[in-house]
Amino acid sequence: MKRVFTLIIVAFMLTAFGQVQAQVLLTSDFETWSGSHHPQGWVGVKTSIDTTAGIIKNTTNFHGGATSVQLVNATTSHKRFTTTGLSVETGVFYEISYWVRGHGSIRCGCTDLTNYSSYVPSGYHAINSGTWAQYKDTVVGPGTNLAGEFIFSVLSTVADLDHLQVDDVTITKLAVTIPTVSIYDIQYTTAIPEDSPYAGDMVNTGGIVTAANSSFYVLQSHVGPWNGIEIYDNTHVVAIGDSVTLTGMVSEYNGLTEIGGVFNFVIVNSGNTLPGPDVVPPVVINSEAYECVFAKLENVLCTDTTAGNGMFRVFDGNDTTYVDDVFYHFTATPGYHYDITGIGYYSFGLYKILPRMASDVEVNYSSVEENNSIEVAMYPNPIVNELNLFVNGQVDMIRVTDMIGNMVISQNTNGLNNLTIDFSAIRTGNYVVSLMKDGEIVARQIVVKQ
Repeated sequence: MKRVFTLIIVAFMLTAFGQVQAQVLLTSDFETWSGSHHPQGWVGVKTSIDTTAGIIKNTTNFHGGATSVQLVNATTSHKRFTTTGLSVETGVFYEISYWVRGHGSIRCGCTDLTNYSSYVPSGYHAINSGTWAQYKDTVVGPGTNLAGEFIFSVLSTVADLDHLQVDDVTITKLAVTIPTVSIYDIQYTTAIPEDSPYAGDMVNTGGIVTAANSSFYVLQSHVGPWNGIEIYDNTHVVAIGDSVTLTGMVSEYNGLTEIGGVFNFVIVNSGNTLPGPDVVPPVVINSEAYECVFAKLENVLCTDTTAGNGMFRVFDGNDTTYVDDVFYHFTATPGYHYDITGIGYYSFGLYKILPRMASDVEVNYSSVEENNSIEVAMYPNPIVNELNLFVNGQVDMIRVTDMIGNMVISQNTNGLNNLTIDFSAIRTGNYVVSLMKDGEIVARQIVVKQ
């Protein structure tokens, strides 16, 4: 799952948040140099490009005046050409305007000397022209430092057009205010399609982590509908129970509301009680309001384990929903009733619930045996080598599964009602023995001790 969050602020955003007079931090025409490799106002402490062979005073190709800077980095590993100390502030937007020609790739960023902004554009401007062109990129301060630096990141420069030449740079602080809003405010909508009213906007928000993997995590602020949201962020490491505040851009990704381009990230504290789970039926999971909300399905019947892509389907007597393995894979048994805790979700055109760990999926034994005509006696329990069963009537099949649903024994009864099952090759642990006939199921939990 890939997202690209480019922090470019368009005119309607400036209008929506209000704009006051901008502040110019730097204008550089590369006319003043200290030697042939050190333009005034440049080569800060975060510069990583070769300060001799990579930074060259160019008097042949220039946009204005009589000089430009030539940047040379023929490798595919990016190198930074940075300003000397300029004020960088957390969450503040800066426009970097510049003219460029030549052959290579270039993008912009800034740093507070500890943290780095997202680079804009994330995939670089690919330059391959002898004609000068102007670019205006907007970056966001990742932290505050009066001696921060602004960055040109370059790579894959080619000598056929003298690598890259940059001229007439202006760095401007933009007066854009990022609103602080709740997850509920971001998610709640009555619109069709059900897009967030903040889609395309930067916001400050926060909540408690209810689920996480290496690509994204889920925040929730309160119990109930409209209070959960996905944070697409593979940079910051979080744990369930962390209270987090952050700034990022709201977007709709294939119908799922999420926040990306995260900065101003703070773990306020850890080990918090989670908001929920909210016990709901499948019909509620199948709604926009429970997208990314911590919820629980009780007494739902597994009707289909071949739903595809690691999913199985469950039914409560009225509605069906899907159980997906985005966080945790569980092998369900058709005909079993389960209690399932997890995150409401939407992807590939389907609403679903995402269990996060083994304890999120539990067999509902009382419901499995409700109204069953099968009576069974099993002994001994705990088992050492063999399990004896006596069934009042006939059953078709006996299955033994471990506590995460993996089948370890499957045996036809051949019409017998007095059976012995060999457990000598089964590892020590807890298991479920299920007896099935004509759609009815009896399940018993047993313990194996070898």
